[in-house]
Amino acid sequence: PPSRSTQLKPLLITDHFDGSFLVTNEYTYTNLDKCRMTYKIRTCETPLKDAMESGKVIAEGHVQLPAITPGETGKARFTLPASFREGDVLELETVSISL
Repeated sequence: PPSRSTQLKPLLITDHFDGSFLVTNEYTYTNLDKCRMTYKIRTCETPLKDAMESGKVIAEGHVQLPAITPGETGKARFTLPASFREGDVLELETVSISL
């Protein structure tokens, strides 16, 4: 089975979303400041959108991960790009840095 590393709290994107969200460190020994997280804003196909635009990445960048010790929960944050509200999907990916 895959190893557990980080867990996101359920996230509902509303007009008040400011780029911050809760994340739990489920590593056994690694602090989250030793990891990196990226985001991508994607579009989805709809009857009103051209299929060529489906899945297109319209923005991407890095999420600021604070020092969160194993078992603790803290707030991660990224700066909302200008095109954020034009997207349909927020994709987050966390990568552990080898020590």
